[in-house]
Amino acid sequence: MNILFATMNRDFTFNDLVIFYALSFSRNYEMILQFFQARQKPFGPPFPFLDDILHDTYGLLIFQEQLMEISERIGGCTSEESNELRRLMGKLHRDGLTERRPAFVRHAVDNDYTEKQANALYDWLTSHAAYLFKRQFAEDSMTQWLKSEYERRFRS
Repeated sequence: MNILFATMNRDFTFNDLVIFYALSFSRNYEMILQFFQARQKPFGPPFPFLDDILHDTYGLLIFQEQLMEISERIGGCTSEESNELRRLMGKLHRDGLTERRPAFVRHAVDNDYTEKQANALYDWLTSHAAYLFKRQFAEDSMTQWLKSEYERRFRS
């Protein structure tokens, strides 16, 4: 992990450390490469209407909370339904995902998205869901790491 931190230059933020920890923990090396590329030359998310949700993560879907916010805002899910969808997507329960798709698409169409956009978004969310990480756990882990590595700075 230290070698990759060195390649990040010195201008990384706490948010960058949290993102990197989440990506390295999931061992999704393709996403780690995309993260480094996005840090150097930012690019927008694959769906422009997700820019405000994915802005902090350089247009990448990294955290479970992002998935839940997308499902609530676009898919019309309640917080309980979005949590259930997160669980189904994370464990790749194909039957449950197939059952949830029509409701997600219907609510997205009701929220002024096209059916094509809604289906493409659902497929994109499903393909990324297995690698998503809880933001709070990543933040807590990075805080603990920083405290152990830079103990003097935290005490002063």
